[in-house]
Amino acid sequence: MQNAVDKDIVLARMGNETITLGDLLKSYDLKMRLRQLVEEVATRRLTVQASKEQNPQVSEADLEARLQHLRKTHGIGEGDMLAWLKSMQLTEADLHEELRSEVFRERWTQHVDGQIETYYQQHGEQFDEVLLSHLVVREEGVARELLQTLHDHEETYEDLVRRYAVATIENLPGARRERRADRGLMGSYIGPVRRGQLRAEAEKKVFSARAGDVVGPFRLKDGWELVKVLEVRSAQFNQRVREEIHQKFYEEWLHAARTRHSLEFNDHT
Repeated sequence: MQNAVDKDIVLARMGNETITLGDLLKSYDLKMRLRQLVEEVATRRLTVQASKEQNPQVSEADLEARLQHLRKTHGIGEGDMLAWLKSMQLTEADLHEELRSEVFRERWTQHVDGQIETYYQQHGEQFDEVLLSHLVVREEGVARELLQTLHDHEETYEDLVRRYAVATIENLPGARRERRADRGLMGSYIGPVRRGQLRAEAEKKVFSARAGDVVGPFRLKDGWELVKVLEVRSAQFNQRVREEIHQKFYEEWLHAARTRHSLEFNDHT
Protein backbone atom coordinates (compact mmCIF):
# COMPACT_ATOMS: atom_id res chain seq x y z
CA MET A 1 0.00 0.00 0.00
CA GLN A 2 1.44 3.37 -1.02
CA ASN A 3 1.80 6.15 1.55
CA ALA A 4 -0.12 9.32 0.73
CA VAL A 5 1.96 12.44 0.10
CA ASP A 6 1.50 15.08 2.80
CA LYS A 7 0.61 18.13 0.72
CA ASP A 8 0.52 20.32 3.86
CA ILE A 9 4.30 20.14 4.28
CA VAL A 10 5.56 23.72 4.56
CA LEU A 11 8.36 24.42 2.09
CA ALA A 12 8.80 28.17 2.73
CA ARG A 13 7.42 31.07 4.76
CA MET A 14 6.86 34.69 3.79
CA GLY A 15 5.83 36.65 6.88
CA ASN A 16 2.53 35.14 7.96
CA GLU A 17 2.10 33.20 4.71
CA THR A 18 3.38 29.74 3.90
CA ILE A 19 4.12 27.85 0.68
CA THR A 20 3.19 24.18 0.95
CA LEU A 21 3.87 21.18 -1.22
CA GLY A 22 0.20 21.30 -2.20
CA ASP A 23 0.62 24.87 -3.47
CA LEU A 24 3.41 23.76 -5.77
CA LEU A 25 1.53 20.75 -7.04
CA LYS A 26 -1.31 23.03 -8.14
CA SER A 27 1.04 24.89 -10.47
CA TYR A 28 0.79 23.76 -14.12
CA ASP A 29 4.27 25.10 -14.81
CA LEU A 30 5.71 23.09 -11.95
CA LYS A 31 3.91 19.96 -13.09
CA MET A 32 5.55 20.29 -16.50
CA ARG A 33 8.96 20.78 -14.94
CA LEU A 34 8.31 17.93 -12.53
CA ARG A 35 7.51 15.60 -15.42
CA GLN A 36 10.75 16.65 -17.14
CA LEU A 37 12.63 15.92 -13.93
CA VAL A 38 10.99 12.49 -13.61
CA GLU A 39 11.96 11.76 -17.23
CA GLU A 40 15.56 12.74 -16.48
CA VAL A 41 15.68 10.50 -13.40
CA ALA A 42 14.12 7.60 -15.32
CA THR A 43 16.59 8.09 -18.17
CA ARG A 44 19.54 8.11 -15.76
CA ARG A 45 18.34 4.85 -14.23
CA LEU A 46 17.87 3.25 -17.63
CA THR A 47 21.42 4.25 -18.55
CA VAL A 48 22.75 2.77 -15.32
CA GLN A 49 20.81 -0.46 -15.87
CA ALA A 50 22.15 -0.83 -19.41
CA SER A 51 25.73 -0.37 -18.22
CA LYS A 52 25.24 -2.83 -15.35
CA GLU A 53 24.05 -5.44 -17.82
CA GLN A 54 27.33 -5.06 -19.74
CA ASN A 55 29.66 -4.96 -16.71
CA PRO A 56 28.24 -5.01 -13.16
CA GLN A 57 31.60 -4.56 -11.41
CA VAL A 58 32.70 -1.19 -9.97
CA SER A 59 36.18 -0.90 -8.49
CA GLU A 60 37.17 1.25 -5.50
CA ALA A 61 39.40 3.24 -7.87
CA ASP A 62 36.38 4.05 -10.03
CA LEU A 63 34.42 5.25 -7.00
CA GLU A 64 37.31 7.31 -5.66
CA ALA A 65 37.75 9.03 -9.02
CA ARG A 66 34.07 9.98 -9.10
CA LEU A 67 34.23 11.16 -5.47
CA GLN A 68 37.16 13.46 -6.20
CA HIS A 69 35.30 14.81 -9.22
CA LEU A 70 32.29 15.52 -7.00
CA ARG A 71 34.47 17.31 -4.43
CA LYS A 72 36.06 19.46 -7.11
CA THR A 73 32.75 20.30 -8.82
CA HIS A 74 31.02 21.41 -5.61
CA GLY A 75 34.07 22.76 -3.77
CA ILE A 76 33.77 20.26 -0.91
CA GLY A 77 36.77 20.12 1.42
CA GLU A 78 38.19 16.85 2.77
CA GLY A 79 36.45 17.25 6.13
CA ASP A 80 33.23 18.77 4.82
CA MET A 81 31.60 15.81 3.05
CA LEU A 82 29.31 14.78 5.92
CA ALA A 83 28.10 18.34 6.38
CA TRP A 84 27.48 18.64 2.63
CA LEU A 85 25.52 15.38 2.60
CA LYS A 86 23.41 16.60 5.51
CA SER A 87 22.68 19.88 3.72
CA MET A 88 21.54 17.87 0.66
CA GLN A 89 19.51 15.49 2.87
CA LEU A 90 21.57 12.53 1.64
CA THR A 91 23.16 9.63 3.47
CA GLU A 92 26.54 8.05 2.83
CA ALA A 93 24.69 5.10 1.28
CA ASP A 94 22.92 7.53 -1.09
CA LEU A 95 26.29 9.00 -2.06
CA HIS A 96 27.80 5.57 -2.68
CA GLU A 97 24.91 4.57 -4.94
CA GLU A 98 25.09 7.86 -6.86
CA LEU A 99 28.83 7.43 -7.42
CA ARG A 100 28.21 3.91 -8.73
CA SER A 101 25.54 5.30 -11.05
CA GLU A 102 27.97 7.93 -12.36
CA VAL A 103 30.50 5.20 -13.16
CA PHE A 104 27.87 3.21 -15.06
CA ARG A 105 26.71 6.29 -17.01
CA GLU A 106 30.29 7.13 -17.96
CA ARG A 107 30.85 3.56 -19.16
CA TRP A 108 27.74 3.75 -21.33
CA THR A 109 28.99 6.97 -22.91
CA GLN A 110 32.38 5.42 -23.60
CA HIS A 111 30.69 2.37 -25.13
CA VAL A 112 28.70 4.59 -27.51
CA ASP A 113 31.69 6.81 -28.33
CA GLY A 114 33.57 3.75 -29.51
CA GLN A 115 31.00 3.22 -32.27
CA ILE A 116 30.77 6.80 -33.55
CA GLU A 117 33.76 6.83 -35.89
CA THR A 118 32.75 3.49 -37.41
CA TYR A 119 29.27 4.86 -38.09
CA TYR A 120 30.74 7.95 -39.75
CA GLN A 121 33.01 5.87 -41.95
CA GLN A 122 29.99 3.91 -43.15
CA HIS A 123 27.50 6.79 -43.43
CA GLY A 124 29.64 9.93 -43.79
CA GLU A 125 27.80 10.92 -46.97
CA GLN A 126 24.72 11.68 -44.86
CA PHE A 127 26.56 14.67 -43.43
CA ASP A 128 27.28 16.37 -46.77
CA GLU A 129 25.54 19.74 -46.91
CA VAL A 130 24.52 22.20 -49.58
CA LEU A 131 23.49 25.79 -48.96
CA LEU A 132 20.41 26.59 -51.03
CA SER A 133 18.12 29.35 -52.21
CA HIS A 134 15.05 28.86 -54.39
CA LEU A 135 12.68 30.76 -56.65
CA VAL A 136 9.10 29.48 -56.69
CA VAL A 137 6.50 30.03 -59.39
CA ARG A 138 2.98 28.71 -59.87
CA GLU A 139 3.39 27.43 -63.45
CA GLU A 140 5.92 25.03 -64.90
CA GLY A 141 6.14 27.06 -68.10
CA VAL A 142 7.21 30.16 -66.20
CA ALA A 143 9.83 28.16 -64.31
CA ARG A 144 11.30 26.80 -67.54
CA GLU A 145 11.22 30.26 -69.09
CA LEU A 146 13.25 31.68 -66.22
CA LEU A 147 15.70 28.77 -66.29
CA GLN A 148 16.28 29.37 -70.01
CA THR A 149 16.87 33.04 -69.25
CA LEU A 150 19.62 32.00 -66.85
CA HIS A 151 21.15 29.52 -69.32
CA ASP A 152 21.22 32.23 -71.98
CA HIS A 153 22.96 34.57 -69.50
CA GLU A 154 20.34 37.23 -70.15
CA GLU A 155 19.92 37.78 -66.42
CA THR A 156 21.41 36.36 -63.23
CA TYR A 157 19.54 34.38 -60.61
CA GLU A 158 19.96 37.30 -58.23
CA ASP A 159 18.37 39.60 -60.83
CA LEU A 160 15.33 37.33 -60.97
CA VAL A 161 15.06 37.14 -57.20
CA ARG A 162 15.29 40.90 -56.84
CA ARG A 163 12.70 41.34 -59.55
CA TYR A 164 10.20 38.72 -58.46
CA ALA A 165 10.69 38.06 -54.74
CA VAL A 166 7.63 38.70 -52.58
CA ALA A 167 9.58 41.03 -50.32
CA THR A 168 10.24 43.24 -53.35
CA ILE A 169 6.68 43.02 -54.67
CA GLU A 170 5.31 44.73 -51.58
CA ASN A 171 7.31 47.89 -52.36
CA LEU A 172 6.33 48.28 -56.04
CA PRO A 173 3.67 50.61 -57.58
CA GLY A 174 0.23 48.97 -57.82
CA ALA A 175 0.11 48.07 -61.54
CA ARG A 176 3.58 46.52 -61.62
CA ARG A 177 2.94 44.75 -58.32
CA GLU A 178 -0.22 43.15 -59.70
CA ARG A 179 1.47 42.07 -62.92
CA ARG A 180 4.30 40.37 -61.08
CA ALA A 181 2.03 38.89 -58.43
CA ASP A 182 -0.13 37.42 -61.18
CA ARG A 183 2.83 35.41 -62.38
CA GLY A 184 3.05 33.98 -58.86
CA LEU A 185 6.79 34.31 -58.26
CA MET A 186 8.64 34.42 -55.00
CA GLY A 187 12.21 33.81 -53.87
CA SER A 188 13.71 32.81 -50.54
CA TYR A 189 16.80 31.56 -48.76
CA ILE A 190 16.51 27.91 -47.71
CA GLY A 191 19.80 27.46 -45.87
CA PRO A 192 21.85 24.30 -45.27
CA VAL A 193 20.31 21.00 -46.41
CA ARG A 194 21.57 17.45 -46.00
CA ARG A 195 20.98 14.26 -47.92
CA GLY A 196 17.62 12.75 -47.12
CA GLN A 197 15.93 16.10 -46.55
CA LEU A 198 14.88 16.65 -50.17
CA ARG A 199 12.71 14.69 -52.55
CA ALA A 200 14.68 12.10 -54.52
CA GLU A 201 14.66 13.98 -57.84
CA ALA A 202 15.77 17.26 -56.29
CA GLU A 203 18.39 15.61 -54.07
CA LYS A 204 20.05 13.85 -57.00
CA LYS A 205 20.43 17.06 -59.01
CA VAL A 206 21.28 19.35 -56.11
CA PHE A 207 24.05 17.13 -54.72
CA SER A 208 25.46 16.61 -58.22
CA ALA A 209 25.63 20.36 -58.84
CA ARG A 210 28.44 22.80 -58.21
CA ALA A 211 28.30 26.02 -56.24
CA GLY A 212 26.58 28.65 -58.38
CA ASP A 213 24.47 26.17 -60.41
CA VAL A 214 20.70 26.59 -60.71
CA VAL A 215 18.76 23.34 -61.12
CA GLY A 216 15.13 22.39 -61.62
CA PRO A 217 12.36 23.03 -62.06
CA PHE A 218 10.96 20.75 -59.36
CA ARG A 219 7.28 20.20 -58.66
CA LEU A 220 5.93 21.53 -55.38
CA LYS A 221 2.50 21.24 -53.86
CA ASP A 222 1.60 24.77 -54.91
CA GLY A 223 3.94 25.41 -57.82
CA TRP A 224 7.41 24.87 -59.26
CA GLU A 225 10.83 25.81 -57.97
CA LEU A 226 14.27 26.60 -59.28
CA VAL A 227 17.02 25.88 -56.79
CA LYS A 228 20.37 27.65 -56.63
CA VAL A 229 23.31 25.91 -54.95
CA LEU A 230 25.07 28.64 -53.02
CA GLU A 231 27.73 26.45 -51.44
CA VAL A 232 28.75 22.78 -51.30
CA ARG A 233 30.04 21.54 -47.96
CA SER A 234 31.55 18.07 -47.98
CA ALA A 235 31.18 16.18 -44.70
CA GLN A 236 33.93 16.56 -42.12
CA PHE A 237 34.33 14.44 -39.02
CA ASN A 238 34.35 17.28 -36.49
CA GLN A 239 32.99 17.71 -32.98
CA ARG A 240 29.56 18.82 -34.21
CA VAL A 241 29.14 15.68 -36.32
CA ARG A 242 30.45 13.51 -33.48
CA GLU A 243 27.83 14.99 -31.14
CA GLU A 244 25.06 14.50 -33.70
CA ILE A 245 25.91 10.82 -34.12
CA HIS A 246 26.13 10.38 -30.36
CA GLN A 247 22.69 11.97 -29.95
CA LYS A 248 21.28 9.72 -32.67
CA PHE A 249 22.60 6.61 -30.91
CA TYR A 250 21.33 7.86 -27.59
CA GLU A 251 17.79 8.59 -28.80
CA GLU A 252 17.54 5.21 -30.54
CA TRP A 253 18.83 3.41 -27.46
CA LEU A 254 16.55 5.38 -25.12
CA HIS A 255 13.47 4.61 -27.21
CA ALA A 256 14.30 0.89 -27.16
CA ALA A 257 15.09 0.92 -23.42
CA ARG A 258 11.85 2.68 -22.54
CA THR A 259 9.92 0.14 -24.58
CA ARG A 260 11.80 -2.82 -23.10
CA HIS A 261 11.34 -1.65 -19.51
CA SER A 262 7.74 -0.46 -20.03
CA LEU A 263 8.38 3.05 -18.76
CA GLU A 264 5.08 4.68 -17.85
CA PHE A 265 4.28 7.91 -16.05
CA ASN A 266 1.85 8.23 -13.18
CA ASP A 267 -0.91 10.80 -13.77
CA HIS A 268 0.33 12.77 -10.76
CA THR A 269 3.34 13.91 -12.84
